[in-house]
Amino acid sequence: MDYLSQDSEIKLVKKLYPELYDVEVKNMTHAVRLIREGFSKGEISVPLTTRDLINWTDKYLKLGDMIKAATYCFLNRMRLADSTVCLGIITRICGHGK
Repeated sequence: MDYLSQDSEIKLVKKLYPELYDVEVKNMTHAVRLIREGFSKGEISVPLTTRDLINWTDKYLKLGDMIKAATYCFLNRMRLADSTVCLGIITRICGHGK
């Protein structure tokens, strides 16, 4: 089964969390898409689902820090190599947390 398109995920996240800035939603969905691409190329062993994106968004709103939220939601359950790659993607796309 394919994932939702980035536009569909953006619409879903904006509907669930209208208080987010458009750029935040765009960056988060873009980071998740890049992680999925890494998975499809065999560079990362764990893909991120739409549910992971929603959990990350929810935690980000509670904590105010994208990196910390990603750590709680999925980075801490990945192998170190996968976590390092994913953290690099998130940092590059979303910035250094806040």
